[in-house]
Amino acid sequence: MFLTFFIMAPVWQDVNNNSLQPYLNKQISQQQAMDRAAVPLKKFMSRYTREKDLALFVKVSGIARPKTINDVPLWVLIPAYVISELKTAFLIGFVIYIPFLVVDMVVSAVLMAMGMMMLPPTGNDYLHSDSRSGVNCRACCGVSGVGVSGGYANSGDDAGNDSQND
Repeated sequence: MFLTFFIMAPVWQDVNNNSLQPYLNKQISQQQAMDRAAVPLKKFMSRYTREKDLALFVKVSGIARPKTINDVPLWVLIPAYVISELKTAFLIGFVIYIPFLVVDMVVSAVLMAMGMMMLPPTGNDYLHSDSRSGVNCRACCGVSGVGVSGGYANSGDDAGNDSQND
């Protein structure tokens, strides 16, 4: 939000000084205020709008091809600007996402090469199905005398007190 306020501050100051304040002081009409406010907005939006997006909305709207950017109505320029900004945002997001995807692929390839197809979510707290009876699991997990209750490891006195241990 703060970046938006920073970037848009010159535009809003221009609108305030040349359009809003004269209108509030009854120096200009509402139509003149709207026309004056549209000038800095058009200038800002046209600077960041792709020509292809603007051409698409001019074609879809059915208006005659404008000679200059000042001839483009605001109701055509605004959606073209929004589409251009969305496209830019998605490209930035994708460029940020790609390195994380590459790192994830490299880590998974290394782990697969080491034979670790699935890692437990919390390290040694998750035990194998063969250790439900509380047998020594030190060989694979480094845990001794631990029982499993409900699929999660516990190291209490109830090790081996499972109903299947009869």
